[in-house]
Amino acid sequence: MEKSPENTLYNRISRIRKADSEENLRFEMYAIVTAFILSKEIFKKNIDIQSFIENVQEPNSVEEKEKFKNYRPYIYDSRSVLLSRVLRKIEKGEKQFLYHFALDIRSHIEKQYDSIIYEKSKETRSNEGDKRASSINYTDSLFEKFKRKGNNE
Repeated sequence: MEKSPENTLYNRISRIRKADSEENLRFEMYAIVTAFILSKEIFKKNIDIQSFIENVQEPNSVEEKEKFKNYRPYIYDSRSVLLSRVLRKIEKGEKQFLYHFALDIRSHIEKQYDSIIYEKSKETRSNEGDKRASSINYTDSLFEKFKRKGNNE
């Protein structure tokens, strides 16, 4: 059974509360965020990362609108440049920020996982409907091909 990056990250985030020191927590977050941002399965396009980063709420913000630092548009063109900025934020962040950021990542993964399951179930239902329709059409074509000829013909 192959583990997906979403499952691995989700499990690591679930264990993050067990980090015994702030330094260990920070190291775990480095690994999680690196895999999270660089993953093409989680973020197919760089613009998807931008929407995630802009919606991360900093804890104890003075205003509700104060979000994770908005970067200039050119930063989002390169995942590695963006990753370096986010890792720097983790390096300077407080313990509470790290926990909140981990929870934001976890909720994003949960939403994505739910949508993947929904799409797969929708696809499965569609395929089952296609199979039924094609078997009915096939059956109808057989009846039409081999129908009995009446007395009048």
